[in-house]
Amino acid sequence: AALADFVALARARPGDATAWANLAGVLGASGRHAEAIAACDRALEADPAFSAALRTRAENERRLGRDANALRSLDLALAAGLRDPRTLLLRADTLMALERYEDAIADIDAAAAQAPLGADAWAVRGAANYQLQRIDAARDDLEQALALDPEQ
Repeated sequence: AALADFVALARARPGDATAWANLAGVLGASGRHAEAIAACDRALEADPAFSAALRTRAENERRLGRDANALRSLDLALAAGLRDPRTLLLRADTLMALERYEDAIADIDAAAAQAPLGADAWAVRGAANYQLQRIDAARDDLEQALALDPEQ
């Protein structure tokens, strides 16, 4: 469906959190991050605990370089029960940007408890361990990343 269709649906259903969250997803995918955040805010007005809108909001905040705002949205998503690997790994990336390396590792480990990690997650974990001067652990993590994707 075209962007105009998503806009029309959201405007026709101002209290429908899903319609606004869907619009936010389309806007974000189009690089219109500030507009996507505004659409997420409309979704959250309709349903303040709508965890998918909180994660989408965080993704768009990150793309605008607003990591502290992204972390607030992710913390709310976690509090609302959205503890899937995608959300945990997005939060880990955000924590890395904020130089909170221990917390980033904890989120990566929580994601790993639910599903196998991809190469990118192992690389982030390795970078966090390196920042914490845990060189052996960083090497092990980066070897895992390279084993999964030799082009890492």
